[in-house]
Amino acid sequence: MYILSKQKSIWLWVALLTSISMVASIPAIILFAINERFLLMGISIALLAHGFYGSVFYWVAFSKRCSYIRIVKLIINEGMLTVSILCMQTGKREQEVISILRESIVKGYITGYYYDEVSLSLCKIAPITKAVECESCGASVTTINGFGECEYCGTKINT
Repeated sequence: MYILSKQKSIWLWVALLTSISMVASIPAIILFAINERFLLMGISIALLAHGFYGSVFYWVAFSKRCSYIRIVKLIINEGMLTVSILCMQTGKREQEVISILRESIVKGYITGYYYDEVSLSLCKIAPITKAVECESCGASVTTINGFGECEYCGTKINT
């Protein structure tokens, strides 16, 4: 979710600055033409063209991140795990929601979930167990996710 929020913020600033530079470049072109500053006038024309054609794409990228955040929040905070419920809550078509779910899982916006073409399921990750030797007494100790305690001497094990 943090990655998604950061991307949303970046796209907002890019879209906003591009839109502002597009508007500011219009009077700049006129001022630089009057003062015969042709290099600056050319830069202003380039900014205008970039803003005119590019700002639309930046605003679309920003709104796409907003849409993803809405769906991710519904999944994480509200526990809505079926495509049909997500469609009803967001007003999106089923294919759109499925596409967003797949991309969110692949890009790591949603972690700990598995999508089975109908609904999301919470993944149950089994703990990692490992047998190690106690550093103090040499007894065999079973660690769970890298941590354990020797049952003979009480030494804490961290692998």
